[in-house]
Order: sequence, then structure tokens, then C-alpha cells
Amino acid sequence: MPPSTNLQTLSSGLESLDRILEGPQWGDTIVFHLNSWDEYYPFIELITNFLQVQNIPLHYFAFSEKPASFNTGLSPVFIHDLSRLESLERLSEELFQAFAQNDSHVFYILDNVSELVRMAGAEKELVILLQKISAELTERQAAAYVALERNLLSNATVAQIRDAVPIFLDIQSIDSALYFQPIKVQGRYSEHMFKRYRILEGSVHPESALDFEDYARTLEKKSKEFLELYAQKRDLEKDLQKKGFELSLVNDITSSLLSTMNLDEILFRILVGVTAQEGLGFNRAFLLLVNNEEKMLEGEIAIGPSSLEEALRIWTDLKTRHLTFRELLASFDKEWEQRDIYVNQIVRKIRIPLSERSHLLIDLLAHMQPEIIGYDIPSHRHPEEILRLLEVRSFAAVPLLFRKRSLGLLLADNLVTQRDITADDVEMLETFANYASAAIQHARLYEEVRTRIKESE
Repeated sequence: MPPSTNLQTLSSGLESLDRILEGPQWGDTIVFHLNSWDEYYPFIELITNFLQVQNIPLHYFAFSEKPASFNTGLSPVFIHDLSRLESLERLSEELFQAFAQNDSHVFYILDNVSELVRMAGAEKELVILLQKISAELTERQAAAYVALERNLLSNATVAQIRDAVPIFLDIQSIDSALYFQPIKVQGRYSEHMFKRYRILEGSVHPESALDFEDYARTLEKKSKEFLELYAQKRDLEKDLQKKGFELSLVNDITSSLLSTMNLDEILFRILVGVTAQEGLGFNRAFLLLVNNEEKMLEGEIAIGPSSLEEALRIWTDLKTRHLTFRELLASFDKEWEQRDIYVNQIVRKIRIPLSERSHLLIDLLAHMQPEIIGYDIPSHRHPEEILRLLEVRSFAAVPLLFRKRSLGLLLADNLVTQRDITADDVEMLETFANYASAAIQHARLYEEVRTRIKESE
């Protein structure tokens, strides 16, 4: 059937939309920038109904393997399946051949041109193709709808396509509501043209302040829900990593501590576990043990550098030795105290009567709770004396407990790196101290049994 020759007007099929766009008009190429086909179909359905009533020929160009289905009615619909073409040049030939075979006042629908990027050597080729299509339709006084899927092309290419066509609409569906906003309408203007609109029950409504507030509230709610879920996911991942690290660390430590009954070796391995990078990663560690005979808390041994230079030397040496964490734990030798002279001089200055309950360390021992002690941490105690002795601004202290009996204290700090000590650090240190306490007590009992056996011989 030949097209109508007396037709002067074109319509989108929705009168209120026509008023906003002052069209569409013959010669227009209208691009719909959208997220999915579901946002395109309502506009296609509206104009198809109009074209059927007006008996205007419709050509549909399918670039995907699932072309749209049309209720053809009285209007002839010609479907061109171009999904199997493999080059943009061949597709262009098919398009312009179809244009050449038709007169004016013919309508064309193109599905998602973003998919053509698979044929194009560069996105620029798509821009050139749409420029040619727009110019051809303007010359022939035909018109077309074109779908452009969001996020498949670069922003720069989308901007060039916007500049290449007469009308460019931004389409979005939010909570099942369909919104559109004209971004460009060439050669036409009204004060209402470039506002945001909602299609509802067959008519177009300006987005009111209430609509915007609802949208803003919905967006805020969804954003909060997403952030909460994301935070929960991150917390779960962090907790899983932490638990995995704890299990691995506990396994290595317990295996190492149970492999010897030599108290000196056990104390060394405790300090290495606290300070090794593969362990808890503190810079220095100090062991203070209760002397029950003399009723004193005494500094026993310590490990760690006294300066940045010494730390770099130690860390470089460890790196060149390529020791695993278990090998490092087992690397006890009698001369290790000679390498950490300064920290051992410090720790042996600590000798406090258990009766001196006002002393910070005795108070920590009595309360049996881990703490972070520092100049900037509020406390009813007076930590200045110990902080000056250790020459740090803060340190962690955890009790060594065995069956609710205090064996001593484990202190750790970050003198060299100045890294803040966190609650997680203290929690790990406490877990570690529980296993260390059991190993110390078992070694002491073993030594007592050995002594008694010797005495009885």
C-alpha cells in the first residue's frame, strides 16, 4: 500500500508528549537513551498504534537475535533482521537500501544500536552511521526511533550521538515508574521542554516536588540499604579473614610451644610470635612473670629493636634468611639475648612487690583484663613511669592467666613504626597469651617433676 501523500503531521501517539517535544516531526531521528528494552517498548507501542490508524508504513530494523513483535493491524510492518550481519559496512548498505526504496512519510524503528559496537572498529563509526541516518531521514522527510542502551558506550560517544541527532531523550524506570527527560530538541524550545516527566496511565506528568521528594527518599533508602549490606559484607569478609588468620596462627603457635618443654625456648617463641610480621606484628614484646617465692612481679625477657636502624637491620636479615613462621619460632639459640641487649636491660629494671597495689602493672595483674595504656588514653592510673621506662607513648598489656591464676604480664608496643594499637590487636594478643600461659605453666610443672625425680635418686 503506498504511503499517504497528504499527511502533514506526525505524532508519538501521546498528545501530551507531542506538546512537550513540539513533535515528533517528519525529518526527526529520536534517540532513546535507556537501560533496557522494557523502557523502549511503551514508546514503540504508542507510536505503532498511531501509525496503524494513519496507515503509515513502518520498518523495523532488528540488530539483536530477538526482534520485537508488533500488532500490525492495518499498517504494513516490514521487519529487517540484520542480527546476522558481521560488518557495520554491510549493515549500513542494508539500511540505506531500505531508505532508498521508500518515499517520504515512512517511519523506522531501530532497536539497540549500542550492540553494533561488536561490528565497529571504533565507537566513532557508530556516531558517523547515526549522523548519516539522521541526515538521510531529514532529506527524505521520514522519521525514526533509535534505542541506545546505557553503559555500553563511552560517555564521550553518547555525547557525540546526542549532538548528531535532532532529539535525544533520557529514559529511566524507578520502582516500576517510567521517567523521561528531553536532553536535546533541535530547533524547538519551550519553558517546559527540558524538565523531567513521568508517564502514568497513558499521559505525561511533570515530576512534581512531591515526586522528587518521593524519589529522593526512595533513593536515600535504597542507598542506605546498599551501604548497610556492603558494610555487612565487608565486616563478614574481614571477620572471616581474621578468623582464618587466628586459626593459622594458633595452630602454628600451639604446635611450636608443645614441641619443647624448655622454658627459655618457650619464652623466646612467645616473644617471636608477638613480634614476627607473620605473627601479631608488634615491634617489641616484654614478658613479666610472677615470682611466687619472693612475691614480686619481675621483668623476665624481651625482644625487639631499640631504634629504626636496628629494626631495618633485623628485618633485612630475616628477609635474606627466608624463614617460614614455624622455622622462625624454632630458631632459638642461646645468644639471642645478646642481640637484644637494650630491651632486656629495660625489662630487668621491672621488679615490683605484689603488695604494691597502686602500681600500674600490679593493678593490671590484679584486674586480669587486657588494656591499652598510653599518654593520650584516659585512665585513673598514672602510667608515666612505665611509659618513660619503655620510651613509648602507648603499649598493650595482657595478663598471663592459667586457671584464673596470674602468671604475669605480656607487654607489646610499636616503638619503631609508631602504628596505633587497636582493639583487634589487643584481642589477638589476649588469644595468644592464653596459649602462652598454658605452655609456661606446663614447662614449669615439667621442670618441677624433673627436679623432684633428681632429688629422689
